Amino acid sequence: MIFLSDLTFAIRQLSKNLGFTVVAVITLGLGIGANTAIFSVLNGVVLRPLDFNEPERVVRVWPTVTFSKSLMVQFQEGTQSFSAMSGFAHNEFSLTGVDEAEELNGGVVSVGHFSLLGIQPFLGRGFVEEEQEVASSQVVVLSHDLWQRRFGGDPEVIGRSIELSGVGEGLRTVVGVMPEGYRPLYEYWDVWVPLTIDPSNFSDYAGNASLGVVARVADGVSIERADADVRDYANSVKEEHTWLSDEQYRAAGVVTLREDMFGLFKSRLLILLGSVGIVLLIACVNVANLLLARASTREREIGVRMALGALRGRVVRQLLTESAVLGLLGAGMGIFLAVWIIPPLVAVLPSEVPRVDLISIDRKVLLFTLALSLGSVVLFGLLPALRATGERVHDALKQGLSKASFGPRRQRLRSALVVAEIALSAVLVLGAGLMLQSLWHLQRVDPGLNPEHLVTMRVTPPDARYSDEESVKAYYAQVEERLAAVPGVTRTAMINYLPLAGGGVSMRFFPQGSPVPEDDLPTYANCRAVSPDYFLTMGIPLVAGRAFEPGEGVDPPRVVISRTAANIAWPGEDPIGKQIEVPAGIEEHFTVIGVVDDVHQFSLEGRPRADMYFPYEWWTSSRMYLTIRVAGDPEAQIPILRAAIWSVDRDVPIAFARSMNEVIDGTTADSRLLAILLACFGLLALFLGAIGVYGVVSYAVSQSTYEIGLRMALGAGKQRVMSRVLRYALTLAGIGIVLGIGGGLVVGRVLSSLLFGVSVTDPLTFLGVGVVLTVVVVVASYLPAHRASRVDPLVAIRMN
Repeated sequence: MIFLSDLTFAIRQLSKNLGFTVVAVITLGLGIGANTAIFSVLNGVVLRPLDFNEPERVVRVWPTVTFSKSLMVQFQEGTQSFSAMSGFAHNEFSLTGVDEAEELNGGVVSVGHFSLLGIQPFLGRGFVEEEQEVASSQVVVLSHDLWQRRFGGDPEVIGRSIELSGVGEGLRTVVGVMPEGYRPLYEYWDVWVPLTIDPSNFSDYAGNASLGVVARVADGVSIERADADVRDYANSVKEEHTWLSDEQYRAAGVVTLREDMFGLFKSRLLILLGSVGIVLLIACVNVANLLLARASTREREIGVRMALGALRGRVVRQLLTESAVLGLLGAGMGIFLAVWIIPPLVAVLPSEVPRVDLISIDRKVLLFTLALSLGSVVLFGLLPALRATGERVHDALKQGLSKASFGPRRQRLRSALVVAEIALSAVLVLGAGLMLQSLWHLQRVDPGLNPEHLVTMRVTPPDARYSDEESVKAYYAQVEERLAAVPGVTRTAMINYLPLAGGGVSMRFFPQGSPVPEDDLPTYANCRAVSPDYFLTMGIPLVAGRAFEPGEGVDPPRVVISRTAANIAWPGEDPIGKQIEVPAGIEEHFTVIGVVDDVHQFSLEGRPRADMYFPYEWWTSSRMYLTIRVAGDPEAQIPILRAAIWSVDRDVPIAFARSMNEVIDGTTADSRLLAILLACFGLLALFLGAIGVYGVVSYAVSQSTYEIGLRMALGAGKQRVMSRVLRYALTLAGIGIVLGIGGGLVVGRVLSSLLFGVSVTDPLTFLGVGVVLTVVVVVASYLPAHRASRVDPLVAIRMN
């Protein structure tokens, strides 16, 4: 009953002061809404449980290393901490013969993969032991979505043969369909095929390392023990596997599958959550200042109540009840704002972020919001309540407050809160400034090519229909001929691994006649197969020599290298006509016929690595990227170009049809989103900080009307009064900015791994933030200062 009476009284008090209530609720709603939205993303992407049985016992083994099949088998036999182990590798597949051809992403996995994860197919079965043998491996398991989308949910699909090229040749028999909603190691996988183990095939068994490995920790074994087991065994086989570096051996161990899958996203989301947490703290400081101002107007009321016998604890409880009502109203508004914010936020998340469909306001998010609002009550309500019921209440019964002195002494607590608010704003704006500077530098990196008016798309002729090099070459020759005939197309070319699109092959290289380096850091080059017009089509400048010419054949073997590769192999010399050796089982020497400028192949960050380009005729790959330079809008040309390609063969899937500018933008999407969100939170912090400064200065002016009037009556001019008020505000700003810069140095270290081209102590950013905050404080305090300068001395003295 006491609580209900407190609640009723609180609602009545807040309804009498609607202006105060609305401002407080909006301020809290902004902070709580931003926190709820970011936490909902963190919850959906990272915190929700994995779809596996006992997922906390599933680990990634030695995640910094790609295993060969032989190394994986060694670990299966040599470690004792696991009840099951599975290799996996990503692969692209071409589905043909079922309406429109489609390129699919899928996994090549050990036959015990599904049982390790504790997942049973919805239809059919998983893989069986004999299907890891090459002769019996032509089977496939489909995702539930693919089964519905391409096979109409037909249960008779089990046992059906489908045309699926990508690993091996020929038809594959469907043996299973996974459950609806199942999320594999890579969310975009739609098919699974068995990993074959054939120790007699040395190249496949031991010569190729492309597998990740997951394992289930055995019952009774801790994660720490499994980690030590892997580390010990890795060191025991170190002499046998010299192709791994000492740094890689030092990184041997296990991590939980959740950390391996979501660790990168988790760190970024925690940065965003910390940022919106700062926004909420600033909002709480604002509301605390509002409550302090309101409490000063109620000192007589509270003093009378306590003089009549009300205990201090009882009055504090009443004031906290009012704060709790504000907190709950703020939570309600925050949830409303989060519902509005989440859809556009999800829409701009980078495409590689998993489980975005799970981002929603569920029970966990609601509990988080409730806890946040109650925590805010303590933050912004307790201190004003204690101050309002302190010793000053008795003084309030004896005298009014109109003779209050202007300045820090009377305003000490509220001034301290504003200093904290400015410091927190400075921290957040500094973080945003560093990220924006980093993004600015990143977007100005020259990729080494001209992306304007350039369209790219990947085509994969099915192995079953194009089983030899001659048929593949004939297909691509027809495709280039049809594309060249499309109006607006100026050039066409091909490459097997498009720059900045992921994927690639690296090989060691050295000048002919030089000893093979035996150091821990051998020289590698990115290797690419290209058609003759590739460099002209992509706008990659030729530095020396020439490019490949159409129809010149592959004898003798030739290579075009990048500027970096030339400087590594022949520093200060002319590389044209010299030969390169590649110690990778290739019994040929390649004559350098040209040098081209460096191209960023994997990321815009860092320096470009060495590149070697081989003629497509020598290194024939069935999966190729077509690069097409057009005269008009690249996006508008894509449907026409796709139709031209399909006019050659409708059953060849086309994937990743996009402009080159879109490809490049995709490499900066993560940094761009983080910078934009931090900038938005920084602007929100500045807005809330400005409101806080305005409120404190306005309150100080209103409480010092008598003093201001007296000073003006004794001869103080308007400019002097204004300067006194502004000096007070700038003093608070200066202290807050200095404290904020100290906090900004800590934030810089947190962001250091995400920054590019900018130091964590970048003086331009720190100076800019200081100027911006100073301007915000001056603008926010100008109106109260101007109002103070217009006080009528006679009216002010008479009101006293």
